[in-house]
Amino acid sequence: GVVENDAHAKVLYILAKNEGINSPEDFGVAFCKELLSKYKEIVKVYTYIKEVTWDRIKCEDSGEGHTRGFVNNPTCLRFTSVEQSDSGEILVIG
Repeated sequence: GVVENDAHAKVLYILAKNEGINSPEDFGVAFCKELLSKYKEIVKVYTYIKEVTWDRIKCEDSGEGHTRGFVNNPTCLRFTSVEQSDSGEILVIG
């Protein structure tokens, strides 16, 4: 069987919410482990994670940061690749 994209998105959201994101590398390893433990039909996971900076949009009237509005700030970019097989081998690049 195939694991649906929505399932991947839910796993990402739950991991980020429950465990936080200390680094792209740590998050990639946690994501791979979660997919391999949750879906027995998966034998290998490869993920590419790109970290970018987002700044809150300033409200014109108050000068405060908007609660839901963000703009991409491309001054910082970090990336990693993580690969893990069901045998437990983990490869982290980046």
